[in-house]
Amino acid sequence: QIQLADGSTPTAGDLGLNTTGSVLQVVNGKSSPGDTSITANAWTDTSITASITPSSTSSKIVIVFTFQYGMFKSGSGSSYGGLRLLRDSTAIYASGSNSGNLYTEGAGSGNQQYRIMSNMTYTDSPSTTSQVTYKIQGRLFNGDQLTLHWSNMPFSYTLMEIAG
Repeated sequence: QIQLADGSTPTAGDLGLNTTGSVLQVVNGKSSPGDTSITANAWTDTSITASITPSSTSSKIVIVFTFQYGMFKSGSGSSYGGLRLLRDSTAIYASGSNSGNLYTEGAGSGNQQYRIMSNMTYTDSPSTTSQVTYKIQGRLFNGDQLTLHWSNMPFSYTLMEIAG
């Protein structure tokens, strides 16, 4: 076993190794199917969550959520919805202005319904070695309903810890 003069175990840096940018761990999985329907013009919790415990406070976490969403609007016009990402209870990323980042273009009249595959990717610096939970919230800006997990399609996620 390699030890420093003081008896402690050396770090990669002590040995002249640069681990910055290396993948330290990967957590992935998928949800149980189940629709989350949002009809409010306010941020609403969804069941899209994933957790990881970083091994170092200098690590970065790359978050990738893949899911299907549906937009519904009665009558003509466009539908706008938004998503935001929370680390535990703190919002760390949100869609842009009141037009949102989920969009469907309506043409003609009558009830309109759209289903779209999407993903959200973000790199976070949580600065902790405690477990962190990432969660997606959604909201409507214009339209009648935003549904995540449309038709009971599960979402998938990948969380990668990158050495800082």
